[in-house]
Amino acid sequence: TLGAALTPLDMTPNYENRFQMPSAQHWLGTDYIGRDILAQTIHGSRDVLALGTVSAVMALLIGILIGSVGAFLGGWVDTALNFVTNIFLTIPAFPLMLILAVLIFAAFLIFPAEMLSFGEWLRDLTPLQGAGTPLEL
Repeated sequence: TLGAALTPLDMTPNYENRFQMPSAQHWLGTDYIGRDILAQTIHGSRDVLALGTVSAVMALLIGILIGSVGAFLGGWVDTALNFVTNIFLTIPAFPLMLILAVLIFAAFLIFPAEMLSFGEWLRDLTPLQGAGTPLEL
C-alpha cells in the first residue's frame, strides 16, 4: 500500500500522452489511452502479493500441523498421515488445482490462496517427518 500512496492511479483517458516512452514523469511510459503503466502495475500488484502471502502462510500452517501431529503421536497416526501425504505427492498439483477451481468456483481472495497452498504444503511437511520416531514427554 506504500506504493499506491506514492503513485496515484488516474484512469481517465489522456489521448495526448498516448504511447509515451519512459521518462521522469512516466517511468514505464503510457498505454494506448495515455495512462501511466507504472501506476497501473503498482495498484494491480497489491492483490497478487496478498494472494501469494496468504497461500504461503496457509501452506506452511498445513504442513506444520500435519507434520507435528504425526511426529508427536507417532505409531499408526504417523503411518496414516504419511500414507495420505504420499498419495498427495503422486498427484500433480497444478492440474488438480485447475480441476478444483472449475468445480468449486468462488471469487474471494482466500479461495485462490487455498488452491495455491494445496500443492505447496507437502514441501513444508517432508522435513518435519524426520526419522519417524515419536517425541517423548
